[in-house]
Amino acid sequence: MIIIRLDMTLQKLCIQLVIKKSNLTAVLINGHYGSESDMRAKGAADYFSSQGIEVAQEVHGSWSETLSTEQTLKLLKRHANIDIVWAASDLMAIGAMKACKIACADKQNIVFGGFDWLSVGLENVARGDTHASVGGHFMMGAWALVSLFDYHHKHSYWSEHRELVIPMGVITKQNVNNYSWMKNSPNWGLIDYRLKSLHLTDQSQYQLYLIPEIWQKNKR
Repeated sequence: MIIIRLDMTLQKLCIQLVIKKSNLTAVLINGHYGSESDMRAKGAADYFSSQGIEVAQEVHGSWSETLSTEQTLKLLKRHANIDIVWAASDLMAIGAMKACKIACADKQNIVFGGFDWLSVGLENVARGDTHASVGGHFMMGAWALVSLFDYHHKHSYWSEHRELVIPMGVITKQNVNNYSWMKNSPNWGLIDYRLKSLHLTDQSQYQLYLIPEIWQKNKR
């Protein structure tokens, strides 16, 4: 069995962004019940727990900005000392931030982080409304097909390995301008996926670039 999974980038960054204090508390806004969505939230909960951070509650926002706002308003009433809002999508992070603008105390300093690198998400990061957007998982499907191709052709890599960890990148206010190329809907068909295959090249390891080489020049 081949497993394609993501790293823990968002959780790590959220912790780094919180003002140094003890007894941090996080809440999780998941997408929906089941499969990858639950695995993503479990990864967040496990990582926060390993860092001594209490996960006060997990709710499901159904990938909806509006529902996330409603859920976060309830969370803010139920848990007085929230430091981190981890959201499984940019839209839900934006919804949570809107709830905080309604209900947070003036001195309440909450870090909001989401996934997806959506244009609207990056705009909110640029304004400082949300703190981070994590992405890179748009390459998961491509890597799954490439690795299955190599596995089918019995490349030796897959006799020694059972998974690929897809690199994730974090966009914050400090580097958001480096990713403006994403707003132009890049043509993923320009990538020659044959060059990613171990079976079709002499590579011994997968070159898991976060940004495909064809666009790397644009991120400088």
